[in-house]
Amino acid sequence: MNTKEQFIQKYSLADIFDKTIKMLKYTWKDSIVLSLVGFIPYAAAMATAFYFYFNAIVNIIAQQHEGTAAAAATQWDLMAPLFLALGLLFAASFVYSIAAVFISGCISAKTYHRAHGRQVSFKENFFFILKNKFGKLVLQLLLFIVIYLGIIVASAIAFVIVGVIMGLLVKSAAFVSALIITMMLGIFCVVIWLTIAFGFSLQALVLDDASPAQGILQSFKLVRGSWWRVFGYSLLLGIVMSFAVSLATFPIIMIFLLPVYIQTFESIMKNSSHGLNYLPIMKAMKSIYIPLGISSFIQACGYMLIMPVFKTLFFIDLKFRKGDFGGDRELPQPESEQE
Repeated sequence: MNTKEQFIQKYSLADIFDKTIKMLKYTWKDSIVLSLVGFIPYAAAMATAFYFYFNAIVNIIAQQHEGTAAAAATQWDLMAPLFLALGLLFAASFVYSIAAVFISGCISAKTYHRAHGRQVSFKENFFFILKNKFGKLVLQLLLFIVIYLGIIVASAIAFVIVGVIMGLLVKSAAFVSALIITMMLGIFCVVIWLTIAFGFSLQALVLDDASPAQGILQSFKLVRGSWWRVFGYSLLLGIVMSFAVSLATFPIIMIFLLPVYIQTFESIMKNSSHGLNYLPIMKAMKSIYIPLGISSFIQACGYMLIMPVFKTLFFIDLKFRKGDFGGDRELPQPESEQE
């Protein structure tokens, strides 16, 4: 039993960030290994999507410069790469989501064990999550997608109905626009509220052996009465993480953007009186699809290094405050404790 560091406690703002950093010495290797495997396909899909996107933009601009009637017959050939890029972005997002929930499950379980003073090997933890939790994690992810899609569809229907009614009853376009903006802000607030309330669903599923739906309900119960605290701590961590990831990826992007800056400057100098020529600029942009993929990979790895640990310790804090600690019964035990 590890008695050097106490992790089972109530956390203040300073405590939770301090304990998160201290817990990293037990989890960082697992996180890096899992991220290297899980996020390489995601980064590859992102890079490929950007490649097709920039190629499509270059071809569209080139056609506009040519302005020929024959070129107009090849609209589908020009738009197909854009649709392909969008499809790849969707696929990359799905791959990221699948990898993220699995990695988060593994790191959450490892963190929970270490918080209780237990040691679990990478292999044991990996196969336990893969065999016992991965399917449920994917189902919970799909449930989230259904919920958010339902909000989008319901919002779109509401906008149409309100727009039609207000258009018939109110002649002021400014009033209708203000009402629509107010509704959009309201929906945005609802989405933020739900996102915070859903925030510990994964931990409830993995650590308390909840079903996908039960995990969501348990997360609601844990966050109830602490929503603003969870929101504030999570927002602060998000800002810190965004800044740290930006520092890591900024040099990569800037180095590869140098040809773009050169082409932009040359285009301005050559076409100062005729407008900017975007074609050479976009051709130069084609070269940054690889660094964009690398940046996406670094960003994903960075968040998986910190976020699951932070969420698990916050989960412990919320459960500790409610006097509820029955969530480790289904987690794998180290061989020494099993004996």
